[in-house]
Formats: sequence, structure tokens, C-alpha cells
Amino acid sequence: MSQDEDISRDKSEVPQSNNAFLLRHAITKNFECIAVSVSKEEFLEILTIVKEKPSIGRKLHKAMINELLDGMNDELEGIYQEGSLTAGLTELSKLSEEKDTVNNDEVAWRPPGDVKLHLRSLDAEKIKAESEKLEKWVTEMENENGALIKQLADARAKVRATSDRIAKNLHRAPMVQERLENQVEQLQRLLEALEED
Repeated sequence: MSQDEDISRDKSEVPQSNNAFLLRHAITKNFECIAVSVSKEEFLEILTIVKEKPSIGRKLHKAMINELLDGMNDELEGIYQEGSLTAGLTELSKLSEEKDTVNNDEVAWRPPGDVKLHLRSLDAEKIKAESEKLEKWVTEMENENGALIKQLADARAKVRATSDRIAKNLHRAPMVQERLENQVEQLQRLLEALEED
């Protein structure tokens, strides 16, 4: 193995070990906070058996904290030994490096603070397209309705005109009938007069 390969291997392991060390340190600190979250006084109140002997209670409290910390640290070490965490940290450092190489002139899109405005902005094009489609459909329906209204008005006018003619004819019918009866009588008289001659 050459010296250049040695150096490049060391450089690739440094970010990984730094990330692993920082993560391990942060998790260990959290474990310590969890372990000492029950104070000695609370512990002594919970274990009423050792209430009379506080020195035994303190020793039990310390043993519980140590046991809890050791158990959590053993679990953490097991996760590290599996290698999945190390691979994940390596992937994370690669992504971090790629992020640094991205052009910083580009402004990343951020949603507006107003949720309603944000949802509207996502659906704006769809809403616009649907609105135009709906407007076109409404215009077509209005045109069809206008044509139907005109046809209906024309048909009503024809019905009214026919109704008026019928009403006039029915109004004239008695007079026409009377005239016809008069003419029939006159014709009968003329026939009788002709027959007599």
C-alpha cells in the first residue's frame, strides 16, 4: 500500500470517526440525563423499604444509575458493532459534502407561512384550468339557454296568436251561425218562391 492511499484512507475515516464520536458523545450525554432523571429523594420516596436507611437508598440509587447507563451504552455499542450506524453516518457525511458543492446562488423554494396561501399556490394552476373549463361550460350553457328561451318565447307567441284567433272565432261563431241561419231561411223562401212559380 502506498503512502498516498494511506493518507486518502485516513482522510475518509476522519469524518466518519468524527461523526461517530460526536453522535456517541451526544447520545451518552442523553443517556446520563435519562439515568439521573430520578433524583435520590424521589428514589427514596418510591422505595419505602429503605426509607429508614438513607445510605442504602443512596447506594441503590447509584447502582441503578450505573446499571442503567451501562445497559444503554452496551446497546449503543451493539448498534455501532452492527455497522449500520457507521454506514449511515458515512452516507450522511457524503450528502453533507454534496450539499456544500451545490451552487449557492440558487434560491431554494420555501412555502409561505400562511397554510391557506401555500395550499392555494400548489393548486393554483389546477384551479385556473378548472375555472377556465367551468367558465367555458357556463358560457355554452348560457348560450344554449338563450336559444331555448328564444324558441320558447316564439312558441308562446304563436300559441297566444292561435289562442286569440280561436277566441275571436268562438266569439264570432254565434253571429256567423245566426247569419247562416238567416241565409238558410232566405234560401228556403227563395226555393219555395221558385217552386210556386
